[in-house]
Amino acid sequence: MNLTFFTRNPFFKRVSKDLPLPPSINKDEQAILNILHNHHLLVRISWPEFEIRSAKSTANRTRFVLRLRSVFRVVRRVEITNTNDGVCIWEDSEPGVTCRIHWTVSGGQSGYTLKEMYVTRGSRFVWLSSKIYGGHQVATLFLMSFLKKIDRVVTTNVPDSERRHHNLKKCRGD
Repeated sequence: MNLTFFTRNPFFKRVSKDLPLPPSINKDEQAILNILHNHHLLVRISWPEFEIRSAKSTANRTRFVLRLRSVFRVVRRVEITNTNDGVCIWEDSEPGVTCRIHWTVSGGQSGYTLKEMYVTRGSRFVWLSSKIYGGHQVATLFLMSFLKKIDRVVTTNVPDSERRHHNLKKCRGD
């Protein structure tokens, strides 16, 4: 049992297994990194219910102030920093509550995968909500959903004649 659960400022860490990437992009490391290194896109994907109030960028880092699109005044501060193999996200959601998510792209014989590692501090709710979502941060689930949408668009935009030709070759064993 994690004894920090009962302390005033609990600390939780989870390292997940590699998440499989959709087939249309899991062979192209640079395409995956381009998506991860597009900070404005990541914010829109990972926090769709928030609007960007301000953004300050340098070459490899962007700091955002996000505000919930509702009558409640909920503000999040998010900092996204590029790494050679992915991206690191630091989220400060309320006083004393922080979450650090690190997504890295790792390769293998069958293609690339996304590894999620996160640390939360100061909120049992953030930790418990990650348990509800299969042990993943909600931002990771939004990112994976976006990548699956890209996969559907890429695979459905292949002309029918090319798809039939590919299926015919597959059936023949070519």
